[in-house]
Formats: sequence, C-alpha cells, structure tokens
Amino acid sequence: MSEPAALGGPSTFAFSRTVTVFWRHVFTVTVIAILASAYVVVRGTSDPEVSDFDQLWHGARALIQGENPYQYVGPTGVFGWAPLYYPLPAMLLVSPLALLPLLAARAVFAAISAGVLAAALLRDSPVRLLVFLSAPMFIAIGRGQWSPLLVAAAYFPSMAWVGLAKPNIALAVLFGSRKPWSAVTSAVIGGAILIAVSFVIEPGWLASWLEALGRKRDGMSVLIHGGGLFVPLVLLRWRRPESRMLAALGSVPQTPGFYDTVPLIMVPRGFRETSFLVIAGNLALLVLVSGVGLRTEQIGPLYAERVLLWSSFLLYLPCVFMILRRPNDARALPDAPIRKGLVDSAMLMALLASAFFAIWATLARYI
Repeated sequence: MSEPAALGGPSTFAFSRTVTVFWRHVFTVTVIAILASAYVVVRGTSDPEVSDFDQLWHGARALIQGENPYQYVGPTGVFGWAPLYYPLPAMLLVSPLALLPLLAARAVFAAISAGVLAAALLRDSPVRLLVFLSAPMFIAIGRGQWSPLLVAAAYFPSMAWVGLAKPNIALAVLFGSRKPWSAVTSAVIGGAILIAVSFVIEPGWLASWLEALGRKRDGMSVLIHGGGLFVPLVLLRWRRPESRMLAALGSVPQTPGFYDTVPLIMVPRGFRETSFLVIAGNLALLVLVSGVGLRTEQIGPLYAERVLLWSSFLLYLPCVFMILRRPNDARALPDAPIRKGLVDSAMLMALLASAFFAIWATLARYI
C-alpha cells in the first residue's frame, strides 16, 4: 500500500473522528459546568439565602477546626440553620471546598456536579442533556444538592462511593446502574474507607447523625401521594434497571423537593420521551408556584405535600407509563433522535418555552 493511501485510510479517518468527538464532548461539558457555576454565582450574589450546600461547607470547616460538625451546625449551633442531616463522609468529600470562600465553594461544587453528569450523559445518551433545561435540575444545582452526582455515578460505577453522602437517594439510583456489581463493589470499598476515616476523625459522628435524623419530620415516600400509588406497577418490568430504580426511588423516604426527581432522567429514551419529562418537570414547578387549588394562606403550609403530589402525577406517573411500554428484559433501548415533522417541532417549541419559564421562576427573585 502506498504511503498516501495509508495516510488517508479508514483507520486514520476513524482516529480523526474519535478526536473530534472527544473535543466536542470536552467543549460541551465545559460549557455546562461554566453555566452551572454562573447560575449559582448569580443566585448567591443577589440574595444571601442559605443553600443546602452551606451545611456541608460549615460542617467541613468545623471538622478542619477540630470541632463536632453536628454541634456546630444546627438550630443552636454557630451556623444556626436546620439540623445537620448529612453523614460525616459527605463533609469529608467537600472538605477541600471548605478552604474556599462560601460562594466560590458553591460555584465549584455546581460546576463539578453539572460537568460530571454531562460527561456521563454524553457517554450513555446525549439526548438526556435536555435535563439541564428542567426545573428539577435548576433547583438541584442552585441548592447544592447531590442528585446530579448520584445520577452520574450510575453511569460511572467507579464513582458509586459518592453515594455515601446521601445514601437514601444513592441506594435507589444504584438499582438503575447498567453495571450494578461494579457499582456495588465501588460503593462497598470506597464507602468502607470513607466510614473508617470518619470514625478516626470524629468517633461519635454516627450517634450524632442518627440523633439529627431522629428529629427529621418531613421525610416522605412518593408511594403514598397521588400518582405514586402506581409506581409499584413498574415491577412488572423488574428485569429493567430503570424499573428497579423507579420503584426504589418512589419507596425511600425523602425530603419533599423537586431536586430529588433528577434521577428520573434515567428512565426516558429518545427525544420525545426526554422532552416530555423535562416539560412535565417544568409544568410541575408552574402549578406549584401558582398555588393551583389552594388559597394564598395555604400555599406555604402545604408546600411539602404539593411538591410530592405534583411530582407523583407529572414526573413519576409518566415514567411508569414509559417503562410499562417496554419489554421485560435488561437490553438497553436505542435513542430515537429528533425527527423532522410537526410533532417533534411542536415538542421542541414547548420544551424551550417551558425551559424559559423554569429559568425565570428559579432566578426571578435573584435578578
């Protein structure tokens, strides 16, 4: 074979294409990470409202200073907010960020969470990047929640030990992993190391954490709310990992908040299903903030109940229908791309309109 022919052969073309795809993915991940951190900075510089991440940051700083984070953080602590419901390994994981100012730490955590999840979705199902246009994702990133990283760990099994930071949601997501045994191995080994280090640093942390959890009164299961009653039906497709994940996620007690519905993005396949779920999530936020069916004075007291109600009907129930339409086997289904035509064009317009509302609703008070 002549040298020019060899240089222009199929292997050279394939290598060039691989490099191009790699840098395209790097660019996409970088842009999403930057936008996530910018979103958090806008929120943080415009309003001093505490985010959920702040508990971890203050708790980690207390550890660095040799103090008990469960005494430092809480209604009677130096950082007087809610009791510290996170286990000590969660503070170990964010301890490097405790060396940064609070707002910078929030921004870096958001960039890491969004960037790692974007990399995971690009690897498995790029169309699922549409989740970054959903209200649950905006809320999760803005409040410094763990759900984006936990979903990423389902696609990167070597990250499963991160789930120790929020074990109730992580356990559910673990059922949705395509490589469950690899994920379990990573979770057990990495988790054991984190737990051991936690006991070395603060021997009494487990008792303090369990005591804090004992004071928690808002942990609820989706199964007893509205459309959540239909979630067990997905076990008719028990061989599918997304079915097991959905059943587990609907069963575990969780704080009422749209941020813990982020793992549901593991259910849809293709443009139409993913777009539908994103639109439904944005609609759930709309009906929540508009107080549909409630008098003004009822909106605040019934917030938690309404979050679970609308989550169950507009997010969990569509996922149930998606799963029941599939065969009861573990084979991954191909993604159906966006098609030319009226249906997909209308869905795209609805998606963009709902995303605009979700951005406005989650940022309006900060700008």
